[in-house]
Amino acid sequence: MLAVMLDEPVRTKLAERRRSRRSSRCVDVTICEAGGAWQEQTCTLSWNEQGILAALGTKVKIGELVLVRDPENCVEREGRVVGLGRGYGRRREVAIEFTEPAPESWLDHRHSGAYS
Repeated sequence: MLAVMLDEPVRTKLAERRRSRRSSRCVDVTICEAGGAWQEQTCTLSWNEQGILAALGTKVKIGELVLVRDPENCVEREGRVVGLGRGYGRRREVAIEFTEPAPESWLDHRHSGAYS
């Protein structure tokens, strides 16, 4: 598992290693601690089959196990926090890698994403 702060050179390296195309479309998701201690509604900054980048107000740690839920159909994906990035007011970029790749259509069923 790669655990890094997401500064610009690292972002470039991660983009070069990307295993599948990425959507930059904002999609509403609910992220919660796997044990149920906290839950937060947010939206993705980007996402692909391997995981998501989201802005969270809840403080999380690298390696923390979380669930990412599509609030429209309640389908959940388990993931781990693998990176912490820039702050946006009270929120911070959080990179979450799914423990199992998600079907490409998992979040795309609602939005035809703008892929990069």
